[in-house]
Amino acid sequence: MSAATDHPRRRQARNGTGREKPVPAGGGSRWVSASVCALLIVLCLAVYAQTVKFELLLFDDNDYVTDNPHVRSGLNLKGLAWAFTTMHASNWHPLTWISHMLDCRLYGMRAGGHHLTSVLLHAGNSLLLFLVLGRMTGRLGRSAFVAAVFAVHPLHVESVAWVAERKDVLSTLFGLLAVWAYARYAEKSNATRLLLALSAFALSLLAKPMLVTLPLVFLLLDFWPLARGGWDWRLLREKTPFFVLALASTCVTYAAQQKGGAVSPLEALPLGVRLQNAVVTYAVYLIQVFWPKDLAFFYPHPGHGQPPAQVFGALLLLVSTTLLVLKALRGHPYMAVGWLWYLGTLVPVIGLVQVGGQARADRYMYFPMVGILVMVAWGVAELRFRHRRIVLAALAALSVAGLTVLAWCQTRYWQNNRALFEHALAVTVNNPVAHLFLGITLMNEGRPEEAVAQIQKSLSIRPGYVFAHVNLGVVLERSGATDQAIVHFREALRLKPECKDCEYNLGVTLAKQNQLDEALEHYSRARRLNPESALVENNLATVLARLGRTDESIAHLERALRIDPAYGEAHYNLGVTMAQVGRADAAAVEYRQALRLKPDYPDARYKLALLLAERREFGEAMTHYREALRANPGNAIVHNSLGAALAGSGRLDEAIASYAEALRLQPGYADAHNNTARARDHPQQPRGRAEKKGGRRRRAPALRGGFATPARLCRGALPPGKRAARPGEGARGRRRVPRLPPDQPRLCAGAHESGFRALRPRGLHGSLAGGSAVREGGRQPGP
Repeated sequence: MSAATDHPRRRQARNGTGREKPVPAGGGSRWVSASVCALLIVLCLAVYAQTVKFELLLFDDNDYVTDNPHVRSGLNLKGLAWAFTTMHASNWHPLTWISHMLDCRLYGMRAGGHHLTSVLLHAGNSLLLFLVLGRMTGRLGRSAFVAAVFAVHPLHVESVAWVAERKDVLSTLFGLLAVWAYARYAEKSNATRLLLALSAFALSLLAKPMLVTLPLVFLLLDFWPLARGGWDWRLLREKTPFFVLALASTCVTYAAQQKGGAVSPLEALPLGVRLQNAVVTYAVYLIQVFWPKDLAFFYPHPGHGQPPAQVFGALLLLVSTTLLVLKALRGHPYMAVGWLWYLGTLVPVIGLVQVGGQARADRYMYFPMVGILVMVAWGVAELRFRHRRIVLAALAALSVAGLTVLAWCQTRYWQNNRALFEHALAVTVNNPVAHLFLGITLMNEGRPEEAVAQIQKSLSIRPGYVFAHVNLGVVLERSGATDQAIVHFREALRLKPECKDCEYNLGVTLAKQNQLDEALEHYSRARRLNPESALVENNLATVLARLGRTDESIAHLERALRIDPAYGEAHYNLGVTMAQVGRADAAAVEYRQALRLKPDYPDARYKLALLLAERREFGEAMTHYREALRANPGNAIVHNSLGAALAGSGRLDEAIASYAEALRLQPGYADAHNNTARARDHPQQPRGRAEKKGGRRRRAPALRGGFATPARLCRGALPPGKRAARPGEGARGRRRVPRLPPDQPRLCAGAHESGFRALRPRGLHGSLAGGSAVREGGRQPGP
């Protein structure tokens, strides 16, 4: 697989400028090609097979998969319509959404399957790159070297090991197919082949708009290696449809990112600062191709001009390289083509239009690196010295082996959140995003003090960091410092008045403090800013229910379930609300739906059991009570309810045992005392028979009229001033299931009772325990 080794039956034809023309391969070349393809697959698996055991991350995977109900529901007509109409995540890339939906259909939420798809796409790209280069140039050895380095270069780890960057590998797959179809068209002009190239290009843009510069790459390929002659307006005219597609994609992408708040205004980052960062970034990428050291998931933008010496050094490197390749244009045209490929394909993401808070990103080199690799492979192969074939073959093998080891090590950092964020802090300085996400991770691990320290470090680096303020507020609220949390939420809103997630979290906090009217205002603003959030609809419904606006609450819960039919907590909350208005059958349906989606949901089991017991379906009710107790064996109320169901089915000894357990857990539990007395007084019990015979049978005062029904079991534990409904009693005489006592959730506010949702910086995802990931405005730092 040496850069210097080619099969003898592969011939090279040159014209006066040294440009190459493809020559058909013989059977031996097919065998060589098959062997190289097999080796490329082995290399990809050697590096990336480990990812099937990796997690989905807080860092954007939530936006693309974990917390995206449209994606989680799998591939269906509704999802397809959403994919083609949404600008979610500040991008329009329907094909990427469809690929994630297909993964969810195939693998569910098993992270390994999602990673496997990305690995297979990357392997396919490596094979395509080899086959396309080999066909265009007739140089199998050099093409194999380029493809092998492409397969295992550490700069590509981010694109492959990060599920949210599926768009990189998917877009490049169709981009390379477009190059292949265009090369076939160049061999023999044919409208069908040109249409195939155009279709593949369109699919590439539907996955990610990174390759809007591909028509310019086609012009470079016309010069070398396709050798389609000198300058000809015909070559430009035939690419008009490609330029039209590229322009349309650019406009749509800019609109999406502008709408999502992803584009930084010139006031924030002046043009001079952007140009300096662009020059330095071009040089840094070039160096990292040859020395891929200290790679991280996020490189913070300095926000000001780069050091003059750094800018001058980078500019000198770029200018001198450009002059050298131009000087070598006639004899070595591949140098100019490779260099312009690198410079041109990076233009959309080089930061002239700044999207996100990063200075650069490894993933942006996924396609542009090919140009540099072509320069190296063809340039080194033309060196002349003794034993060059053996030496170059050995150097190629050592290079690929070394890069494979480095890429394997780099991939390990993507296995989980802690490894990724700690590594970023180890190899970068003043990285507020890494500190923030490490803080979120620590909070998820139950280490709030360390979480606060990390997020405060983030704020010390960037005091106006809106999303650090919000996440710090979340952590503080979880730690009981509610007043401090509100201060940070309000500061975040001051810095970013149109922040939907700031509004949401402030609404949660105020609702927990029973400031329901103000909480309702913030939830309503969050809903206006984010009308497709099932979580906001759900929590807005909980406040409306607490304000007695039950019909409105039901309407919002039903809308939440239209947005996300798999939202178990919304099904549960709708069941509770339906029960409160006397619609017991509908409530039971919702509880069952919640349990289907989330079998380990003790609150839904308890509520369903209450309804079943009220209908005297004691057998199924007892099953659900026992399942609820398996999850929470220390709940006295459920033990008491189980006892009532046992008593109702005539199993008095077991009922008394359940009451005894309830009293052991909560000695002052009046209902359990009354139920115990009633069970012992029953004629089936020895004491009851004796009392009846002697005319001295007593009834427990709280249970006159028969055994306790589940609708009355919690009466003694309700808040002061409240009483449980008697059997069959509800608002205006309607039957209803009573509210659970304070130590049980009433209406779930989000994924957990707290309902908090952790914010993420732009381009990132963050999730605190019990919350779901959110994003800032434009999410993706780049197209």
